[in-house]
Formats: sequence, C-alpha cells, structure tokens
Amino acid sequence: MGETFRERLHLPYYDYIPQRGLKNLALYKYSGLDLSLIAKWILQPFWSWLANYLPEWPAYVLPHFYLFHTCTLHDRLRNIAIHTHHNEKSVN
Repeated sequence: MGETFRERLHLPYYDYIPQRGLKNLALYKYSGLDLSLIAKWILQPFWSWLANYLPEWPAYVLPHFYLFHTCTLHDRLRNIAIHTHHNEKSVN
C-alpha cells in the first residue's frame, strides 16, 4: 500500500527524475494545439470534411480486413518460398 509512484513504475532508469518531478509526472496530461495558418485553413477543414464524408463502418472493418489479409499474404509468400526452394533442390 505504501508504494511510491517511482516504485510502481518498476523502471530503474527513472532514477534521474526527482521525487517531486514524479508527482507532477503522474498528474501530467498532454494536450496539443496547432495555431498555424495551414492547420486552421487547410488541415482542420479537410479532416472535418473527411470525417463527415466517409461512412463509419470502415473504421470497424478495415483493421480486421488488414490483419486477415496480412496473415494470409504471409502464408502465401511462405508457401511460394518453400516450394521454390524445394523445386531448386530437386532440379540440382
């Protein structure tokens, strides 16, 4: 129960951060803000348009589709490599 934040990290290379810094690190929350003209007039309108234009279902389907085809493509390439290597051995 009496563990400090440093002890809960279980990472010895955080020794260079003092204890008061670790307390602040536990409270830190990242938030980004881009105030450039490109972001304001080009990027933000584009991403807003794209988010409203595209349907929501690809966000759920595409990761599964990508993983399935990546795995099957890997298997196909492995089988081609095995058969090519086997055929080269039988020719020699």
